[in-house]
Amino acid sequence: PDIPGLYDKFVQWGMVGANEKNGGMHPYLRGGITYDTRDRQTNPTHGIYADAFLTYSAGFNTQKFGDQREFNNLRFNFTFRHYVPIYQDYVAFAYRIATQLTVAGKSPFYMNNYWNTLYIQRVLYEGLGGCNTIRGLLRNRVLSNGFAFANLEFRFKVCKFHVKKENFYIGLTPFLDAGM
Repeated sequence: PDIPGLYDKFVQWGMVGANEKNGGMHPYLRGGITYDTRDRQTNPTHGIYADAFLTYSAGFNTQKFGDQREFNNLRFNFTFRHYVPIYQDYVAFAYRIATQLTVAGKSPFYMNNYWNTLYIQRVLYEGLGGCNTIRGLLRNRVLSNGFAFANLEFRFKVCKFHVKKENFYIGLTPFLDAGM
């Protein structure tokens, strides 16, 4: 039957505005600074990676998407990752703290699940949850104007071996993730 779904109810109750219910166009301008002393990008065993940046996002006024000028906003992001070697390159402790805050303006609800990164590393936008931020949460399910999260993990290389001049290892990584 043609009955309103949950999303239709959110629009009806005013939780999702009429000017944001159909999505929109939001180009952005991003600038910041990065500090990187990691020994390698993939599975580092020592070093620090930190970045801080601002993202300005503009909403456009178009007939297709409605009036979105109110959705101009500025967000602040900060990420700090530290990799501490414990035993050679076999055991390492890694942690990350990160935050994203809307410091000015208003963001439409459909943009509040994106976690901005200074360098785009994946084809799809990042979001809280899934394997890249808070493991155990379904990806892109958190909608918020601001959030923070942390990851702690011990990285163990249990067995190293070579196949056709390529290096491989079997690892074990117990972890703890938290966010708010």
